Amino acid sequence: MLSGVGRYEEAIGCFDAVLAIDPNTADVWNYKAWIFANNNKNEEALHFAERSLEIDPNNVAALDTKGFIFYNLNQYEKALEYCDKALSLEPNDAETWNHKGSVLDKVGRREEAENCFDKAKELELKNNL
Repeated sequence: MLSGVGRYEEAIGCFDAVLAIDPNTADVWNYKAWIFANNNKNEEALHFAERSLEIDPNNVAALDTKGFIFYNLNQYEKALEYCDKALSLEPNDAETWNHKGSVLDKVGRREEAENCFDKAKELELKNNL
């Protein structure tokens, strides 16, 4: 993926081309949100994540992305809420467990954070077998 090698503008251009053809592609809105969030454009990212969730309210990746955005915005309770929503739908998502652990660590809930990180590691090992 272009964003994985730092070619964000090109990735956004590709996503925009897909959305021009089909603006109801939840995953593409989420990919766009993720890129914006990773580049500290959180307000725009939030808009894109919300658009993804309007299309598919149970999109686990978009719920996780929205949690990540709230983490970036220092809104940790909302971040936890969206991590928990994602995990309620997909309890074996290692990335979301990592994100939840980061949020918990940030608010000083270190033991719970370590449990989340351990769960993420366990799932990553299991998925790589």
